Formats: sequence, structure tokens, C-alpha cells
Amino acid sequence: MIANLTTIIIPHFLDHPGKKYFNPRFVQIFVGESIRWLNVDHKQHNLIFDREIVPYGAEIGLLDPLQSLTKNFETFFPRIDYRCSLHPNEQGTIIMLQNKDKVVYKTIQREDFSLTNAINTTSINISVPNSGETIFQDVEPNHITLQRFLDPKIYSSLKNPNFYLLQSKNLTIVFWDIHGFSTLCNKLEREPVTVIGFLREYFDLATKIIHDNSGIVDKFIGDGILSYFGFENNSPNSGVFQAINSAIDLRKSFENIKNKWVGIWDRDFNHKNIDINLKCGIHTGEVLFGLIDTGTRSQVTIIGKTVNYASRLEGKADNNQIIISKEVKQKIQDNYETISIPITNEDMDIKKSFPHITEVYEIITE
Repeated sequence: MIANLTTIIIPHFLDHPGKKYFNPRFVQIFVGESIRWLNVDHKQHNLIFDREIVPYGAEIGLLDPLQSLTKNFETFFPRIDYRCSLHPNEQGTIIMLQNKDKVVYKTIQREDFSLTNAINTTSINISVPNSGETIFQDVEPNHITLQRFLDPKIYSSLKNPNFYLLQSKNLTIVFWDIHGFSTLCNKLEREPVTVIGFLREYFDLATKIIHDNSGIVDKFIGDGILSYFGFENNSPNSGVFQAINSAIDLRKSFENIKNKWVGIWDRDFNHKNIDINLKCGIHTGEVLFGLIDTGTRSQVTIIGKTVNYASRLEGKADNNQIIISKEVKQKIQDNYETISIPITNEDMDIKKSFPHITEVYEIITE
């Protein structure tokens, strides 16, 4: 018997609905451990790596029916994908950890994982002149944890092996952006810390509203936000309504933050006539969701034409507008009033990528 041996089964009735090709499909090993593939199918299989890996080469080996094949992994390689050359539609994944990473991996599963060793931070406390209002609260190193870098729903899904493959999902995508933000930054180039204070309050508010409506914050993009809804919903329309409610709630609440900071910039820094507003674009449809893994970075995100079109809708929006696609309108038209907005020759971002689109819609609220 080989110590530290992980067994992967190639099951019989490969084409039977619900049967997995490799069982388990995802395995975790440490450097120096071995994997045994056991073929209980009646067919021959030829296991190969998805790409040639030094020093493992390109092939694992030929596996006859009711036979086994064992391979030792002495050289560290963080992730290895493999498949059968005779049945290429299914694949397996090996996650390899160095021995010294064992404690780190277990720590990541806990809520108190700290990035203190990776990020050198100090407490910051900056006040706006004359106003006495604190822009930044104290930030202590022990408070910087992994979950602060990921949306809670994404963080809680890290233990799910299927999470690490790109998969097709129907989601509702929302982009927000602040109209007039570039002009604001130009006016406040000598007071950039106040811009960060404003953004921090805006992002905190937006995140709360998105989470209250069961949405996920994908990322902050400068002064913009990308989020999506319907990640855990059984109803195909629930994500659409959650997205619309978030957009309406954030538009109303943004006015309070805007008025507060416009007052600070006017009173304490003598910047007049600052005009900023929130705009939004919403589309629903199929996206590719999962881990985008490169040699230098990994990120869980969404990609596809649905995401691209939602971004174009946000670009079409003007002051305080919530612009939606036809697909969104069809799902919410009995609950919300909308007006049609034609696509013109000036809307080159939409016409170039989506030439078949002739009109979009604005959500009308009191």
C-alpha cells in the first residue's frame, strides 16, 4: 500500500445521465503524494494533461478496463487539469499544495484569516478642515481579512470545487457610474483625500443596498460598481426585481451622500457648482461565471455579451437615469413604468457591438 495515496474512480456507465466521469472530479494533494486512477468502466481510457507540464510531460498513461494507474507528484505545480483523450468533454482537476502551505490552506477556511503579513498598514485618521468630520475611521492591520476582499457569498463558496470551473448562469448584471466624477477629481486635485472619503461612503452605502437585495458586488471600477443578482435564486425573474430595487434605492440614497459632500466641498474648500449624479445600466441573460485563473492572478468574476451590454447601457444613461434592456423590461413592465429611448448614430458603443438594438428603456419612478 502506498502512503498518502488518493484514488480517483473512472465509473462504469459513463454516458448514463448524472454520472461523473472522474470521481472525485477535484482532488487536493501535497507535493510528494500520489494519485491512483482506477478504471471500473468497460472501455479503455488514455489520460492526458491539458498541457505539457515540466517535468510531468503531456501524458499520464493508458488505462485498460478494470486496471489501475498510479502517478507520483514530486514537483510542485499549483493546479493541473487533465482529461481522457478518448472522452475529451469531461475533465478532472488536481490542486497541489506545498507542505509549508498546509497551515495556510486550513487558515483560509476560517473567518479570521488575516493578510497582516502581506499588507503593511497603519492607522489613518484624517479630518476635513473646519468641519470636524472624520473622513477615515481607524484601520487596524488585524481587521484586514480575506473576506474584505471578496463578496460574502463568493467567500462562502470557496469550498465548493465546482466553483473553480467556468459555468453558464443566468444573472442580472448592473453597472453603476458617477456622472461628472472626472470633473470633480479635476476640481479637487489639491484635496484628493476628500474624494476618497466621498467614495468610501458611497461604496459602503452601495454594498449594503446590493446585499440587502441579495446581490453580489463583483468589483469597484474607479467610481463605478459592477454587481449581479440572481446567483442563488430559483425563480428566473427574482434577480431582475432585486436589481431594479437596488438601483432605485441607491439612486434615492445617493442624493443624501451627494448633498453632504457637495456642502463640505463648498463650505470648507470653496468649490462651487459641483454637479455629480448616479447613472445605471441593467441587463439580464446568460453569462460565464467562475474563476479566471492566470499565471499571476486569479479572480472570480463574470464575462460575456450580457455583461458587455449592461456596461453599454450604463454608458447610454445620463444624469440619474436607470437604463434597462428589452429583456429586463419584458420581465418588470407590469410593475414599473418605463419609457422608450431610441438608439441614435451618437450611440456608437451600442451600435458597433449590438447593431440590432434600436431602443432601450428608462425606469420611471416618482
